[in-house]
Amino acid sequence: MNKIERFFSDYKNTITVISGILIVVGFFIGADNYISDKIDEKITDESYINKLAQVLRPFAIFDKKGTIQYDHGGERYIEKINVNIKKDGDFDSIVITTKEFLQNPPILIYIGYDNYAYSSERIDTYKWKFKLSSLDFLIFSGKDKSEKIDPVFIVEITK
Repeated sequence: MNKIERFFSDYKNTITVISGILIVVGFFIGADNYISDKIDEKITDESYINKLAQVLRPFAIFDKKGTIQYDHGGERYIEKINVNIKKDGDFDSIVITTKEFLQNPPILIYIGYDNYAYSSERIDTYKWKFKLSSLDFLIFSGKDKSEKIDPVFIVEITK
């Protein structure tokens, strides 16, 4: 028996234990790298981020008729939107009927050239009323004629 064979036969148990430890450590390092790669893949995947955003910050964009123009997860909470307009064309109130109970009122954002402030109140278990107050200013285009742009609203659901 040569020296190498004698060394392996004398330290057979030690070599087995060390090999086992190296295999286990290698497995954990490989698993950690695999998990890190999968997490990086998910957090940089645009469709996954979009799905996550729709769950965490759902919103919808609607027009002055109450028609939803863009949905980013908010429509699953909204049953109906009623936009009430005064006789002079100004906004009076917006009533948003939800499909489920919301603890907090949705956040309403107006996008247009006029300025509005609003107050919100719950008028039913599933209804929120936003009372709008105009802070008008006009945008002039050309020769002394004012032009109003059709506004849109963003409603963000808060849970």
